[in-house]
Amino acid sequence: MAIAVMLGLGAWQLDRMNQKQQRLASIAQKEHLGIIPLAELDEHKDIRDLKVGFSGQVDTQRVFLLDNQINHGRVGYQVLAPIDTNQGTILANFGWLQGNPQRSVLPVFELPQLLTEFTGYIRMPALNPFVSETANKTSSFPMVIQQTDIETLSLFAGKTLLPYTVMIDTPDDPQFIQHFTPVVMSPEKHFAYAFQWFGLATAAVVITFVVFFKQREKS
Repeated sequence: MAIAVMLGLGAWQLDRMNQKQQRLASIAQKEHLGIIPLAELDEHKDIRDLKVGFSGQVDTQRVFLLDNQINHGRVGYQVLAPIDTNQGTILANFGWLQGNPQRSVLPVFELPQLLTEFTGYIRMPALNPFVSETANKTSSFPMVIQQTDIETLSLFAGKTLLPYTVMIDTPDDPQFIQHFTPVVMSPEKHFAYAFQWFGLATAAVVITFVVFFKQREKS
């Protein structure tokens, strides 16, 4: 059973490696497209990782702070806020902000009120099955959230949010750290993990045969 589990984990890591390789190839291809106007987004079948440009107004009254975000060993938040555009309301991620050592004290920041032109990368948020709720419904804004559940955040914001987020890369705001990292673990690491699992499975097979033959000799 242990050998089967280890072989399965190795195969899973190889599958993840292939997924990451395909994702990186897709990102490289989409980079050549340049900035896509938000109004032309429907012309693209796979919108994930596309760089889009749009104009809109930031809703600074309904800000969400995505909790437990680590940056170089420091704990903080991802700052998200709705941007109203002609194509709908986008939940924009303005970047990472360091948290306060006292969890009850939220960091102080300002979102752009006059800026109306934005560019950024489209992300498709995934729900964490181990997180039971998005946020406390009695919380006020800025609201600390545990995951980016678009449907639930639409209820909190009182407006329908488009089914994706945009990682803003403008403006160059010193308040936030803005970085686009769609692939956190490289394909090479997945291959290394797969090699380790297959190696452990091979070792387990060898040990099993050695023990088996020793027991036969004794009998």
